[in-house]
Amino acid sequence: MNSSETRVSIDNQVSNSLFLANGGGIIALLAFLQGIIDDPKMDCLTWFVMGGLAVLIFGVFTTIIYTQYRRECSLEYSKHPDTASKSKPCKREYRWRKVSFVTLPIAGAAVLIGGILVICTR
Repeated sequence: MNSSETRVSIDNQVSNSLFLANGGGIIALLAFLQGIIDDPKMDCLTWFVMGGLAVLIFGVFTTIIYTQYRRECSLEYSKHPDTASKSKPCKREYRWRKVSFVTLPIAGAAVLIGGILVICTR
């Protein structure tokens, strides 16, 4: 396996893990939301869970954008391997990947803060 194939394999694994993390978080929060949405005592937590869902949905979209730029960056590497990392698609790919990485912790923090507020207001 040459370096190009290795890079493509790693990029595919990163994309899959980002989709899995954000998509799995969406499924988990939807399942959790079903149990708390009708309880008036959990209104505050419901809003934080909804915020977490919005962040995770944004994470899925950023992963889609990252994947598109990753493909364009791979084309740059095939054409100009020495200067590809400085090309616009590769710089954009890097930025969108970083955005997608932080969505899961932000969503988790939102739900955690909501849970703490519910506990503290009892």
